[in-house]
Amino acid sequence: MRVMRSRIIIVGCLTALWGVIGVLLAHLPVWQAWAPVFLVYQVARLSLRDLPPDLGLDPAESRRRRRLVGIWSGAEGGGILVGILVALNLGAPGAIMPVIAIAVGLHFIPLARYLPAPPYYFTGIALTAIGLFGLALPGALAGVCTAFAGFVILLFTMMITALGAPRLVAD
Repeated sequence: MRVMRSRIIIVGCLTALWGVIGVLLAHLPVWQAWAPVFLVYQVARLSLRDLPPDLGLDPAESRRRRRLVGIWSGAEGGGILVGILVALNLGAPGAIMPVIAIAVGLHFIPLARYLPAPPYYFTGIALTAIGLFGLALPGALAGVCTAFAGFVILLFTMMITALGAPRLVAD
């Protein structure tokens, strides 16, 4: 069995972060930032309810996965940093969230192939497309739309990951 619980939890944390960023960029009251966090918590709770615990991987496979995630997360961080610096130097702060979405989306593509995690193909392609679309939107609207669209994409990724996981409950 593949590791599923940890994937759902990690993607859930990132999903909540994108939702909170969307609330803040939309200039909604800060207390409304709990809404995406609560939604992610409920989806994670329902998704994890019947999943068995993750099985331990052999040490070599565990090292390979950690190295793979570390390399691509580092590349993602570098892409985000360069993208933010370019957006700020061009005087386009509204392009920051779309640039982040593109970097995060491109980060998911190799993870989908080499972990393997097939739902991450959807996530990578969708986040990259949303980022490119967000670059075409004017000013602050780009950041708000990209953040909320990223929230929905990552929430959907949590759900399809959970649906593809083996269950303990018999039919």
